[in-house]
Order: sequence, then structure tokens, then C-alpha cells
Amino acid sequence: MPVFLSSWTENPKACRDAESACSDWAEKGECNKNPGFMAKSCRLSCRLCTAPEVKASDYAAMQLVLNTSLGQIRIKPLFERAPATAALVLEAAVNGPACRGCVFYRNEAVPPEGSSGPPYGLLQGSLAGLLKVPEHEGGPVFMRRGHVAMIPSTREFFINVMDHESWGGSMTVWGDVADAASMAVVEAALLLPYHDVKHPTFGTVMRMLDKQVPFSPIAVPADGGSSSSSTGSSSNISSGEEEEEGNATWTSLDAASQKRRSRRALDLSE
Repeated sequence: MPVFLSSWTENPKACRDAESACSDWAEKGECNKNPGFMAKSCRLSCRLCTAPEVKASDYAAMQLVLNTSLGQIRIKPLFERAPATAALVLEAAVNGPACRGCVFYRNEAVPPEGSSGPPYGLLQGSLAGLLKVPEHEGGPVFMRRGHVAMIPSTREFFINVMDHESWGGSMTVWGDVADAASMAVVEAALLLPYHDVKHPTFGTVMRMLDKQVPFSPIAVPADGGSSSSSTGSSSNISSGEEEEEGNATWTSLDAASQKRRSRRALDLSE
């Protein structure tokens, strides 16, 4: 891991990466090659700051709301299964700035009856504002419709719209869609236009949204209350500089890094 040019003192709660590909970029030396962008977007990966300790007890009375242009997705954190992961997500919702890297980018409808896919029955996105990549926790679980899980060794997550019994051993299930209205928003995202992307090694076909759906993570009281900042959509969140490659749009600096974050999820369906 490269060491950046210098460091400064700042609010430790602001010590986070704004892009899910920051760690990949840092490993390639971008902290020194592109210091202006990286200092702004990848402070944690460039070692410009030290992330604070996150305690699950500080967030136990909260739920997560993902504000999107399609509506709100309310998620109940499963502290009893994955306290560290749930706390990391809620910490980002409470303390993180506007997350321009928080987007849904893959929409997989439920496959025909008797088929395990494709499509694979999930909505997938990135929680780029997490202080660190969550470690696996919780042990094996029957993954059912509505469960929210992290993909191993990434800041990427997905929401199940069908049961996935065989996936529960490798994923960290940290949340559950809280109500029917929230699931309706998830299902609406599955109807958006997409294009197929084929895994270069395994040949697995996945559905990538033609236009990514940004979201804004907000923490609200678990008793059903709302946050003053939880109204409206996340349409004002920028996804950063973009470059076209084929039919897909990937966030700069490195398009290949963004591809990898999507392709990692393909491996879960192998």
C-alpha cells in the first residue's frame, strides 16, 4: 500500500473513501499519481487519516433508509447476526458526507420457475462510504427474499428478491427489507432498462442497469420515525467523472476497477 505525500488533522468521522474502487486505485499508486482527486475522494485508502472505532451499541436503535429517485427502501439492521457490518453501514449513514459512489448498478429479476438463473433475483449496489471493507460474520444462514447481504471482501451489497439457500455460507447477511412498500421500490428497480455483461472467465451473464440509480443512506429511529434529511431523492448526488466504454458507464479513475466490483458478484452465482 502506498504512503501518500503527507497527512493532516481532521475530524475522524470524515475519514472515509467516497468511491468503492479507492483501495484498488491506491494499490496502483494513484495516491501519488493523481493526488488532487485521491485526496478528495480516497482519504482513507491513501492513509491521510485514521478511521474511528465503530461500536454497534451506538447504532442499535436505528434503521437504515436508502433514498432513491424511485422511492425509499427501509432496511432493518440485523445486529444479532452481523453487528459489526450493520454498525459500519449505519455509521456511514449518520456521519458520512453525500456518497457519490452509492449507486445501484445491477438488476436481476426472478428467474423462471424451476431455474436458479439467470437472472438471479437481486438488486445490487455499492456502499462506497463505509469506513472499511466489512469482515465476514454471522455464519451460514438460509438467505431468503428481503435479506440484505455484503459480498465478501468488498463494499458491494445486494438485496434478495428471491430465496438463495446455497449462498448463505459465504455472504454476510446484515439487514432485512423492513416493509412491503420498500420491497416495491426494489422491484421497481428490476424493471429498469439493462444490458447483459458476460463474465470473461466463467461466462456467467449478469444484468447491468443502463443508467445507475444513485441512493442516499439515511439513519432513522428504529421505532419508525423519520430523519429531517430523509425526504426527497438522491438524484442530486453525483457519481463523479464518468467515461463511456461500450454500452456501460463506469466511474473514473479506472474503469477496470469498477468492472471488477461488479464481476466479483458474478462469482457468488457460480
